[in-house]
Amino acid sequence: MKFKHILIFLLVISTYFIINRLNYGRAVYDFGTKIDNLIPLLTWFIYFYIIYFILILIPFFTLKDTKKVTLQYSIATIIADIFFIFLPTSIYRPLIENNNLSNILLNLTHLFDKPYNLFPSLHASLLTLAFILILKNNKNLAYKLSPLFLLSLISTLFVKQHYIVDLLAGILLAFISIKVANKFEKVV
Repeated sequence: MKFKHILIFLLVISTYFIINRLNYGRAVYDFGTKIDNLIPLLTWFIYFYIIYFILILIPFFTLKDTKKVTLQYSIATIIADIFFIFLPTSIYRPLIENNNLSNILLNLTHLFDKPYNLFPSLHASLLTLAFILILKNNKNLAYKLSPLFLLSLISTLFVKQHYIVDLLAGILLAFISIKVANKFEKVV
C-alpha cells in the first residue's frame, strides 16, 4: 500500500516539472525584496536542500495511514500548480563556477529545476506537511529531525531557489492542505 501511495504522489508531483518547463519564456513576476537580496549565496547549503527528498518520504515509511500523506501532498501540489500556471514567478540565479562538489550539485539542481514555480514554495509546503505528520505520530522522531527540516527549509533561500515570501506562502499552503484534506476525508 505504501508503495502505491508513493507512486501516486510521484505522478502528481511530476506536474511541477512539466509546468516548470512550460513557464520558460513566459512573462513572470519577481517577488524578491531588499531583504532577499541581502541573503548570500551559500552553495554548501545544497546538501540541506537535497535532504528534502529524503525528509518528505519519511512519513510514507513511519505512518500507518499513508493515504493521508498522499492526499495532503497531492492537494498542496495541485494548489501550487494552479499558482505556477496563473502567477508564474522567477528568481535571479548567479552563475556558479564548477570548482567544487557543492557548486557542481547546485548547478545540476539549477539545470533540472529552472528558476520558475516559486510561489508558493512546494519545498516549504511538503517539508511542513511531512514535519506535522511525523510530529503527530512520533514526537521523538520529529524533535530529532527538526534541525534538518529547518535547515532544508532555509536552504532554499541560500541556494537561490526561493524568496522569503515563497517560503511563507508554502508554509501557509501546508496548513490549507491539511484543512482541505480533512474535509475531503469526511466526504469520501
